[in-house]
Amino acid sequence: MNSIALVTLLHLAPSVQPASASVAPDHAFEIGVAAGLFMAAENTGLSYDGTTAMLGGAGLDLSLRIAYLPFSFVGIEAEGGHVELANGDARGELYSARAHLVALYPARFTPFVLAGGGIMGLTGHESFMGADHHPAFHWGTGVKTVAMKGVTLRADARHVMAFSDVGLANHFELTFGASFTITPGGG
Repeated sequence: MNSIALVTLLHLAPSVQPASASVAPDHAFEIGVAAGLFMAAENTGLSYDGTTAMLGGAGLDLSLRIAYLPFSFVGIEAEGGHVELANGDARGELYSARAHLVALYPARFTPFVLAGGGIMGLTGHESFMGADHHPAFHWGTGVKTVAMKGVTLRADARHVMAFSDVGLANHFELTFGASFTITPGGG
């Protein structure tokens, strides 16, 4: 029984890697995708033809990301996202385009914080056909780890505050993703 426990422990324990294998190099680019859960405020503050979209609830959050990390501990990231929401007969699609500054603690499991801004908009079906968009600010935290050379796995939690004519709408999102790291010279 003890040998089974030892084999299981050794199998589940993280592999020993040199520090350089688990820390992003300087001047790295990351290109990635993410999916997760977007929890929208009931009153999104977004509207079309004066009708406010009441789309509170949760929806599938999909996004694309690109980042530049001039140093292993700081970087900038841009992303575009899409969420489809429904509440009764009302259906709508939220989109976002945003950028943020990322501060990281380089380690095998790299915690990070981020803050930035952009826009959040609405397109939709039926009575919400058209578009409305407003400025949005977001902040969050997460963790990422190197899965294999050039591939990073990541989890994020964010608070998104979208400004509108009716005030501030507070949304939350939780995403999981993967990124491919590209470094000049292949290093």
